[in-house]
Amino acid sequence: MKKISILFIFIVTALISMAQNDIFILIDVSGNPLQSDNKISSDNRSSAIKLCNQLILGNISKNEFYDWIPSGLDGFVKEAYSGSNSSVLNNINSITVIPYGNQNTYKKFKIFQNNSASVSLKQAIDYSNNLSYTDQLTFVNLAHAKAADIAIDANIKTYYLIEIGGLSGDQTGSNGLSSSQQQLIDNYESSAIIESSGLFRLNNKPLSVSVKIVNIKILSGNNNTSGSKGIIQNQNINNSSLRFVTPIGTKSKYKSVNEGQNIAVSWIGLGAKDNTKYTVKAMNLDTKKSKTLTCIDCNNVLMKLEPGLYKITIRGNGISACQNNNQYVEVIGETSYGSLFFLLVILAIGAGALYVKKNDPFGWWNKGKENKTTSTDDNDSLY
Repeated sequence: MKKISILFIFIVTALISMAQNDIFILIDVSGNPLQSDNKISSDNRSSAIKLCNQLILGNISKNEFYDWIPSGLDGFVKEAYSGSNSSVLNNINSITVIPYGNQNTYKKFKIFQNNSASVSLKQAIDYSNNLSYTDQLTFVNLAHAKAADIAIDANIKTYYLIEIGGLSGDQTGSNGLSSSQQQLIDNYESSAIIESSGLFRLNNKPLSVSVKIVNIKILSGNNNTSGSKGIIQNQNINNSSLRFVTPIGTKSKYKSVNEGQNIAVSWIGLGAKDNTKYTVKAMNLDTKKSKTLTCIDCNNVLMKLEPGLYKITIRGNGISACQNNNQYVEVIGETSYGSLFFLLVILAIGAGALYVKKNDPFGWWNKGKENKTTSTDDNDSLY
């Protein structure tokens, strides 16, 4: 029994040592606020990247990083800080660097995946050191979501997340996000389980290096069914869907709007890739003429249509067909009500005038004739 236990421990240890590690390094490239009295210098940023490098190598120099205050250290982070040379670089699969700041900065991510883990680390650190810190916003959630998205596509179930950033967190929330970006965040929040492994804060500066272990509990839309890790590619989740939000109307019970009024056509595109092009088409059922609008990474357009009954459809490139396509809208012309009423008023006034002239109930027309006859008689008497 003792031999079996020893053999079991040996096998588990061997499997753990053979496990491949994937690392995502997230770096805040937002610039210092103009009114800040406690700005982050380029030396501070370089120090954070160097700390990240030594952390991955498994040997952090306490003397060199004396002004970085550690807290909540656990696992390999605790071992690295104690100088045990317990490196996660062993059997590494990939290192991905994702800068974040403005809304689309996360798209500048770089993946380093070489036969030599040390080469991948060097390339990742060099790329990190060459980043510029000029962004004005901080969309940190998009960077976290993109890391999970890359992991899901490559069938990576667990990865290390090292983040170099300020202490203020996400300054923007979901304001201004495209539908595909919001879906990216929604997928991340529903599939990631996060465990903290440690935090380093730079003394008297709003800069930190945090370490987390992220476990993916849902691998939705993953084409890799072999259970093994694949080459990481820049792909989004393929589990997509599209549906109308407004307008909603059937051919027999359509939505009505007045001529000249904007028709707000809106939709939700779940799982759409970045730069997805949407095409909205409104076809007049009587004339068969169509009006088409297109937009990229959007979820609504405004349309102005001439009077008539229209069928409105929507499609997105690379996304599943709309679930509730073919919505119907009737555009009511101004002549239908306003102009018709005005015409009736004019006709009524004309008919009234004609009646008054013919029947002269007030004696207006005859009075005019009498005045004219009297005047002629007077003139005759003068002569």
